[in-house]
Amino acid sequence: MEALLSFFLIITIILSFLNTQRILIRKWKDQMHIIEMNRMLYEETRDYRFYKGETNREKTLSRKYQISLTDQPHQAAQIISGKNQ
Repeated sequence: MEALLSFFLIITIILSFLNTQRILIRKWKDQMHIIEMNRMLYEETRDYRFYKGETNREKTLSRKYQISLTDQPHQAAQIISGKNQ
């Protein structure tokens, strides 16, 4: 009986650890996606400021991004990737 109790306790701890790791990996991927969106938006606004060009652009890195830039009445930028904005 004691061996079974120890076995179930160890299994519970291991499963809890694995679940925590899964959650942390998902959050890490979400944060990396946000960082990639910010980098893409920075690069596009920099290029637009120096070279002008199209105000609506589509770029693909690891995902598809839609970028909108405006000059009037003030400068603004927006990036959309799926449901993230």
